Amino acid sequence: MDVEMGVQFPVFLTARFGRSGSIRAFSSLTAMESYLEPIDVADDEYLGWDSEGVALRFRVDGSGSDRHWLRLISTGVRDRDGLCEAIAGHARKLGVIVVTDPDCPPADLLARVRAAQEERRRLRRPWWRLWR
Repeated sequence: MDVEMGVQFPVFLTARFGRSGSIRAFSSLTAMESYLEPIDVADDEYLGWDSEGVALRFRVDGSGSDRHWLRLISTGVRDRDGLCEAIAGHARKLGVIVVTDPDCPPADLLARVRAAQEERRRLRRPWWRLWR
């Protein structure tokens, strides 16, 4: 099985060691496989959490017995603070200020970051493009 029981989508993913500082949400295993490279997964380049903030591990399934090469493994350790900090770090890197609320679901927090980023982009457009 590629997705362990109990792993809830969306899955949040960031590069380990803060390489890019960005965080992405994936709604399916197929979406993750189209974004990730197997060699990077094998080299343990990513940190991940499910929608409940449970830390995940990623493995390359080399058995060839299934249609998916990526396996998601739940650690069983709830790390919602780590997930929220990763999202807040992503926001800081973008220059967006977002207040983190402990009761706010991570998907909603990431949506707030994206909305604030889009608003900043909208406000930075030249005045003649504001009506498009």
